[in-house]
Amino acid sequence: MFTNKQIANRLAASVVVAAVLALSLTAGASAQAIDPTGEQYNSTLTQLSAGVDPPSGDSPSGGSLPFTGLDIAGMALAALVLAGAGLAMKRRHTTLSSNTSAR
Repeated sequence: MFTNKQIANRLAASVVVAAVLALSLTAGASAQAIDPTGEQYNSTLTQLSAGVDPPSGDSPSGGSLPFTGLDIAGMALAALVLAGAGLAMKRRHTTLSSNTSAR
């Protein structure tokens, strides 16, 4: 059977592994999905100033901001995972401390 210290060490290691996985999975895909150079230099305003007609249906007044590459949902998920891991570790430590002092 495992001792309390071994269980705590395994829990801490699994929390660290989960946090690293959560952070590594959220960053890569969204950063590679967009071409910032194309969005900057192939915009309607750039084409109009160069004397090129914009594609049909595309108005120069746009109204939307360009995507900057920060995935808010991924960051929120990583924050929740890390906060939950911290609370689980604190709860486990409190449980181990109370069990040790009761002996």
